[in-house]
Amino acid sequence: MLDRSGSMASWGKWLSAKSAVTKLTTTYNAAIHFGLMLFPGPGGICGKGIVDVPNQPNAKGKIAWALNKSTPYGNTPMAASLAFAKNYIKGSKKANRYVLLITDGAPNCQPSNPVPEVNAMRSMGIKTFVVGFGLGVDAATLNALATAGGTAKSGWTKYYQANNTADLSKVLATIGGIVSCCGNGKRESWEVCEKSLPVSKGGCPKTASQCAYKKCAYAVLSGSECNVTCSYKPVTQPKDGDGCCPAGANYNNDKDGKNK
Repeated sequence: MLDRSGSMASWGKWLSAKSAVTKLTTTYNAAIHFGLMLFPGPGGICGKGIVDVPNQPNAKGKIAWALNKSTPYGNTPMAASLAFAKNYIKGSKKANRYVLLITDGAPNCQPSNPVPEVNAMRSMGIKTFVVGFGLGVDAATLNALATAGGTAKSGWTKYYQANNTADLSKVLATIGGIVSCCGNGKRESWEVCEKSLPVSKGGCPKTASQCAYKKCAYAVLSGSECNVTCSYKPVTQPKDGDGCCPAGANYNNDKDGKNK
């Protein structure tokens, strides 16, 4: 559930949110069945959100398309949108079910109190993760939502707070890891690697030096969490002792070359 109210147009928040959500759905595309609700919906400035993309496997492309055709607009009908989400998700298959709520403000439409809807979902076994984005959030309401949703953090701030693109991407990666079991000590079938294991046992490399050695190539890490991969680029600069003499080099500038 992504808040697309008019305030998201300020300080580049909408672009940041689109980028972070796209990164989340790309990273966990094979592990999590994602859906998308943008609020307000099409019913006016306080129109409740609707399901823009139904929960489904491999949803990253459809979610990216829905985000790219949307723009910030209207107020923040949080309670009505959560009620719609509750009615939608309770009809889904009873696997592990979660709601991820991202908002930059406070509920300012009727009904005004979103907490009962999150309480109701929690009674159905559905947890709600709450993310506040930017400095204009209603901390008291978000704390109450996180507590009701069963995802409260320790300390005064119970919800996840993000103030920029990097913060938001990090927060969403953390939540994605919790939901997907990345970091649980077991390499799942969808994972490229398991970040809590050593590299020798299928763990994720943390530095390029942990990638397998390939002569005359250097490793580059890509991906994040449990989807880290090593790719390789050819050595092009002469360097003594690396076991490689690249094209154009010779013994005069690279002692790995032949001395003729």
